[in-house]
Amino acid sequence: MAAPHFTTEVECARVIEAPADVVWEIAGDFGSAWHPAMAACRAGPVDGAVERVFTVHGVERTFRERQTFRDDGGRQLRYRMVEGSTVLDRYDAAIRVDGHGRGARIVWSAVLTGRVADAVRAGADETREIFEQGLDFIESRLTVAPCTLEAPRRLGLLCAGEGELVLFLHGIGGRKENWHHQLQAVAGAARAVALDLRGYGESAPAPQPLGLEDHFADISAVMAHFGARRLHLVGMSYGSWIAASFAHAHPELVASLTLSGGCTGMSEAAPETVSGFRQARLAPLDRGLSPADMAGDVVSSLKGPDCPQEAEDELLASMRAIPAATYRAAIECFTTPPFRLRFERWKMPVLMMTGECDRLASPAEIGSVARRIFEARAGEKAPAEVELAVIPRAGHLCNLEAAGTYSGHLRTFIARHRKDTGN
Repeated sequence: MAAPHFTTEVECARVIEAPADVVWEIAGDFGSAWHPAMAACRAGPVDGAVERVFTVHGVERTFRERQTFRDDGGRQLRYRMVEGSTVLDRYDAAIRVDGHGRGARIVWSAVLTGRVADAVRAGADETREIFEQGLDFIESRLTVAPCTLEAPRRLGLLCAGEGELVLFLHGIGGRKENWHHQLQAVAGAARAVALDLRGYGESAPAPQPLGLEDHFADISAVMAHFGARRLHLVGMSYGSWIAASFAHAHPELVASLTLSGGCTGMSEAAPETVSGFRQARLAPLDRGLSPADMAGDVVSSLKGPDCPQEAEDELLASMRAIPAATYRAAIECFTTPPFRLRFERWKMPVLMMTGECDRLASPAEIGSVARRIFEARAGEKAPAEVELAVIPRAGHLCNLEAAGTYSGHLRTFIARHRKDTGN
């Protein structure tokens, strides 16, 4: 008579405050050693399916698992252990990530079968511990937390993840919180940091006058704090001009450059255009209005036709929080560019994004700049990549209005160009 089989099930679930697609980006990565228990992992096709072979910290033997089902649209996968267990006859597991309000619910389950009941129960306990460790890791990696640098000056930051430094720079009417979705989107594979520019949020007041070198000093301070020799820079509007200017001044420090809703700023504009822009933006302040008073009209002029209410609310909150002196200093800095960008100095890959309905940085304008960047480097033996993405129906603040689409482009771009940058 054949020995009886004993079967038990394990299920662990967790609600995580991050978009479901971002959670799936980590949990659904079958081929990398993202789980903290894994020492190493490699994956590849075997007999028409994907298999991974991995080692575990403190365990000498090798494990092999085979992916048996995958549905990226439904954010679920199933896999079976093929080699590694000394006590189980069968081990089938599944991961599923569902939307849960503004966050996600991840369910990790397994069915274990073996001939020795105590061994199956012990395997279930070990599996539950492994699953909980994995969920702890995902939750901690995607947690966005405030961080303040006190020296050489106070700088307010939002931080998530570990690895190479990806630094986000907001626009004139923005703040570090504008980047929350993008911070989580890249935190699975990098250290994502959003900076409050001088005078904004929790950063030190802006000097009078405020210049590009002040912004460069803050970028350098963030790099020094995290021990980064190079970084990936991501900018929006005013932040794009700062990022592009930093890449012009210090190309050797920039691993990749993502520019959204702008690039050259006022550095190529005719004097009358610069004067008109400055006067139009400062006139309300000169009449005694505050950024809070101007917020409604500014947001209306920036948003696209499909701007979600929560994105509009964030834009309004950002604008209302800006001190008048900070807004004035930023406008004057933006309209006093010290140099014209020379794209041939850029050796890093560049991603340019803009909204289809952006009236300040139209797709035609941004596309033209992207082509100029490419042409400036086309004669090089190995020219760096230049990529352009136009986000449908989005306005100027496309990272907020179409957060998922924007983050998807950014996450793919950063992953493609991520390497050891000395962090």
